[in-house]
Amino acid sequence: MPPLVFAGRAGGPKQERACRGRRHGRRVQSGGKARQGHRTPKELAAPQSFRGQGLNGLVPFVVQKGFPAKGRAMAALCWRTPPKAFHVRVGGRFSGRINDMAQTLLVGLAHPDDEVGAAGTIQAHKARGDRVVVVWLTKGQATGAFGDVPPDEVARRREHHGLRAGEILGVETRFLDFEDTRVMATPDAAAKVAKLVAELRPDALLTWGDAWVRGMRHPDHQASGQIFRDAVTLARIARAVTPFEPHRGRVPVFTFRDVHSRLPAAPVDVSRYRDTILELAGFYKRRIGFGNRDWILNRLQIAARPFGLQYAEVFDAWEEIPVSHQALLPAEPLALPSHPDREDLDLIDDTPSTAQ
Repeated sequence: MPPLVFAGRAGGPKQERACRGRRHGRRVQSGGKARQGHRTPKELAAPQSFRGQGLNGLVPFVVQKGFPAKGRAMAALCWRTPPKAFHVRVGGRFSGRINDMAQTLLVGLAHPDDEVGAAGTIQAHKARGDRVVVVWLTKGQATGAFGDVPPDEVARRREHHGLRAGEILGVETRFLDFEDTRVMATPDAAAKVAKLVAELRPDALLTWGDAWVRGMRHPDHQASGQIFRDAVTLARIARAVTPFEPHRGRVPVFTFRDVHSRLPAAPVDVSRYRDTILELAGFYKRRIGFGNRDWILNRLQIAARPFGLQYAEVFDAWEEIPVSHQALLPAEPLALPSHPDREDLDLIDDTPSTAQ
């Protein structure tokens, strides 16, 4: 695998040993201040480069001479786990991100308008350069917002709502053909969605989880969350997702957090995305009556208080916890590590022959 390259002034073997021994570092830092633009001749003449094994030893990286920063660069790119995207800070300030290694967030929902509860988090991942795909199992055609309009016309309007919501958020959208209010978490349903997971190959799943309060405990919400979570597991099995290649990568699960949840909390600071959240809520409010502005802001503020934030969306972390409040990815394992993928080995078959 080719190394990730950072232009920078280096420290040498001492810093290399320090980086390899540091397990919690998550950024590249510099002792000096960030400068935009050109590099000085003195910086270009820095005598050493720094080389190490970051990302749990899986991805080599190089901090080269000529980093456009005043002062010595100290490399600390030593995540416990190997995210595909990360930030670079210089002098403690944000200076850019590696945006050619974006991750994919799959948002698996039951109805168009469910995404209002994750709009800020979706925007946070878009800001990281990630691909976000919102999938609705139904078109929400059971709504009574349109009166006696025939179901086919309701479905057409609701599908249009979803497409417009995708445009507001700047994400990909897809509809499946499950029946509204009739979503059931069956093996066939999970197998169907597993093929979509294998096609999209997400790096994380955001969906519905366990819930006890009105609205969140809607049967379609509960069933759709189960379907998407089961699908992530089935997508690892080649025979279950033919003709697609199985998706055996890590797909941490995050779910909407109910007030009674006891799972680890994963807050996302959505203060920067307030206007987009309200734009999406306002879009639905004018069309189906859902998305009251004051209700939205009150929920975001209440969710944010325990974490010292202004506005937050909070999710349950099922197996990995985000490394910051900025987004759900990258994330670190909460439990014991999973078994590594099977290697390409010559496996033996020592079962007795049935031939007599």
